[in-house]
Amino acid sequence: MALQLEEVITSDALRTAIRDKIRAGITRRAISELICRFVPAGTPGGRDDGTGVIRLPVELIRHDQRVAFLCAVSRLLPEASSLAQREMARVVGFDC
Repeated sequence: MALQLEEVITSDALRTAIRDKIRAGITRRAISELICRFVPAGTPGGRDDGTGVIRLPVELIRHDQRVAFLCAVSRLLPEASSLAQREMARVVGFDC
């Protein structure tokens, strides 16, 4: 099942999840750092966003990593969240 999901998760779907998180208060820097963790090391491309983080396109995330990436995106909480809110999110099931 996961293999089938990975094959149909498009770059547009990834961008939609990212936009939703940005609207919810997640910083672009946090998103960029997360994308960098899911793109194979040494992958060329991207641009410096002015904060020292290289912004890579989501197309570089391999299909076999897209379910894990979406799971990680879903766990992102705004930096303004209190420690208690982050702990509550962990406890109630943001763990994929």
